[in-house]
Amino acid sequence: MTIQNELMKIKKGEIAPVYLLFGTEEYLFDQVKQALEATLFPEGRDDMSFSFYDMNTTSLSEVVNDALELPFFAEKKLIFAEDSLFLTAKKVAKGVEHNVEELLEYLKSPSESTVLVFCVRENLDGKRKVVKALKKEATVLELSPLKEEEVRRYLLDFFKNEGISIDKHALEELLVRTHFSLTMAMNEARKVQVFVGDKGVATKEEITQLVAKTLDQDIFELTGLIFEGNADRALLVLEDLILQGESLIALNALFISQVRLFLQVKILLSEGFQQGAIASATGANPYRVKLAMGRVRRMDKRLLMEIFEKSVVLDHKMKSSPLDTKVLFQLFIMEICGKM
Repeated sequence: MTIQNELMKIKKGEIAPVYLLFGTEEYLFDQVKQALEATLFPEGRDDMSFSFYDMNTTSLSEVVNDALELPFFAEKKLIFAEDSLFLTAKKVAKGVEHNVEELLEYLKSPSESTVLVFCVRENLDGKRKVVKALKKEATVLELSPLKEEEVRRYLLDFFKNEGISIDKHALEELLVRTHFSLTMAMNEARKVQVFVGDKGVATKEEITQLVAKTLDQDIFELTGLIFEGNADRALLVLEDLILQGESLIALNALFISQVRLFLQVKILLSEGFQQGAIASATGANPYRVKLAMGRVRRMDKRLLMEIFEKSVVLDHKMKSSPLDTKVLFQLFIMEICGKM
């Protein structure tokens, strides 16, 4: 079941008695929650028929008992069981006991006057009996990060619905600055909507003005300039980061992390891995992997390893040498650029 199809069903009033939401895309969690609330409580949320439980501090028995009770002043009650880690391989908080047998019994005949929603932002433990039962009896939605084209469509639909025109250059700038993350992109899109107002047009210049680059993006730019052998531009970017108050030791740590990712991508590419598989293997954002793939395809693995080793040595020097850390980093940049 796709998230778009399920949202349409909810808005039509076709609501399941039990949902299981899992994944890491926060925006999609919010979309499902808002759709359920809007459909069940069209006149506004009725707190007497709405419950929110943190499963780190609430027992499953309490949630099931609430689900069995009739709602007040509403046709149905809505219950969210957040952070349901008992459905994963993670250990639950001490002192909170979850009697899954009660939930298993409830799933055999869920209350017709209750919509019970379990939310978990971790991978499910498919070996657990309760997870198998939920997959069989509940509506299960995986809310994982979307592919680049899907995020692009979400944004285009959002701006279209708001009556805002955005050209492809502005859209790409927004996507790049938010790492193609739907949650980040939609948060920034709302800022753009407010800023544009009645003008109805969003330009690349406005995106650049409104959506700040992240430190990761600055480090990627710095790394790219170093790997291109562009010492002058790399030193200017470094100077800008210093003026922003960034720690040189912290910047080098991020540089090391970036080069490590490049090495991992280079090795996995040589073994025939594709972008999605590399992202899964490294745990990196798929967009970062895509950029890294473009950067390392023509690079020599031995040179990457040498740069990685020298950056680790630089880290040691910065922490132990009496020399100025800025000078050390500048010398490092010029040395690496000279090898490219």
